[in-house]
Parts: sequence; C-alpha cells; structure tokens
Amino acid sequence: MRAESIWDFLKVRQIRNECRTFLTNDTSKISVPRQVKFWVDLKNKKDIEVYYFEVDKECLGYGLIKRDGKKAWITGGIKLAYRGIGLGRELFQRLVYFALPSKVYLEVMDWNVNALALYRSLGFRKVGMRGEHVIIMKRNNKV
Repeated sequence: MRAESIWDFLKVRQIRNECRTFLTNDTSKISVPRQVKFWVDLKNKKDIEVYYFEVDKECLGYGLIKRDGKKAWITGGIKLAYRGIGLGRELFQRLVYFALPSKVYLEVMDWNVNALALYRSLGFRKVGMRGEHVIIMKRNNKV
C-alpha cells in the first residue's frame, strides 16, 4: 500500500531501521522527528513514492521508488524474522510494477548474496559499481 499518513511513515521507519545495515547509502538509525520531517517534505515532491507491505494486517516490509527522468530507483526491505519465505520477491515484483514504464535500477552491497540472487531472478543485471562494494543493477523491462 502507498504510505500516505504519518502513521504509515512511522511503520516504514521501524522496518527501515531494522534493515539499515543492508542499505547502500545512509545506514544511520532514523529518529521519529527525522521521519516526520521526511513525511512533511515529501508532500511537496512528486518524484518519491513510499510503500509499506502488509500481510494479515501486519507491516512486514517497505519500499521506495525515486524517479529521475526516465529512470526509477527502487529500494526496500523485509523484517528480519520474515526473510527467506518469498516476501522480498513479492515486494520487489510490486515495486518494479509500480516503477514501470521507467527503466528500473537499484543498488545492492556486493556481500548481500541473497539479495543479489533475488534481483538477478527478477531480471536485474549489473551495470556498474559505486565505490568498492556497491553494485548498480538495471532491470531488463522485457523480462
């Protein structure tokens, strides 16, 4: 579901903080005031979409799409206790769907072998590196 209310964004914050060691940019813990500011600032932007992923009314994951011209950069995460059962696949399939028809990109740490395998199975291929450990991947939209 699309995150719209401050309560939605606070759900996203909790999961994002749990997943932060897997992120490629800002891995710091996000405080409630910082998340509220992000929510307020986002109301004036059309290039960022935030989603939360629920199963049986429990928020288990989040996703974000940042549009940049004809490109869409996606990111997301699943609560640690719910990984490895297909929820990440479902989340990223939905993010790709919402991001289309843009060219879809993402970043992943080179040591995150489970995420790399998932992204490859969804049609993403390595197109570059940022620094020593961040792999940039692009999805073939014809998959």
